[in-house]
Amino acid sequence: MRTLLSSLALAASLTLLSGPAMAGGGCGACCPVGGDKAAGDPARADTAMGGSHAEAAPAGYGLGYKTPDFTLSDTKGKEYSLSDYEGKIVALVFYNQDCPWVVEMWDRLGEFKEKYEDEGVVVLAVDPGVDKTPEALAEHAANRPYTILEDRSSLLALQFEATRTPEVFLHDRNGVVVYHGVFDTGPRGAEEGNRRAYTEEAVKALLEGGEIEVKETRAFGCTIKWNPETKAAWDREQQERAGEEAAASGS
Repeated sequence: MRTLLSSLALAASLTLLSGPAMAGGGCGACCPVGGDKAAGDPARADTAMGGSHAEAAPAGYGLGYKTPDFTLSDTKGKEYSLSDYEGKIVALVFYNQDCPWVVEMWDRLGEFKEKYEDEGVVVLAVDPGVDKTPEALAEHAANRPYTILEDRSSLLALQFEATRTPEVFLHDRNGVVVYHGVFDTGPRGAEEGNRRAYTEEAVKALLEGGEIEVKETRAFGCTIKWNPETKAAWDREQQERAGEEAAASGS
């Protein structure tokens, strides 16, 4: 199970985040994952918990897990918690306004939000980077119909092991992630005349009480540029945990 970071090193690093944005790459390394997976073809299916098992899902991050509560602020400083949306379907989308893959889909994301919000579907876009000023993000957010939250520590993205923008984690009404991957098949699907909207398909299945056909696809888009302090602390903790597990297994 993916667990919360607990190292003192990480806690210390997060105290630095109240200052100006740290230097970091924007979408300079925008690149799709190769092969057919880049078109959003299913990477894995039928691996998520759901149905009558949803409430029994373990706490953690990712497909089949009930996401622990978290709180982030929007560009105006208003705080939002996942628990604010208890009983709703929440599409958590890791997002970078400068990523061409995000630019290509943001109108469709807005249409999706407006189409399903009256049925209890919420869109929370999360910017996990540190490469743009708060003013630039606020200007962009003012022109989008969905909520954009700042994860300037990159911690939430690291906990979910998200690596791309856009990357979707769809939560059912119990807070369990029941779909993970692309929002839809993007420009390649459009060029081929058969764009497939995996996130919307999953939402329709939830609303109709049916089974989600495809529960995981491989996300494609721009690589997330981590907050360097948080990423360093995260890597140290993972290495320490791996060492402890290796020592325990050898004892």
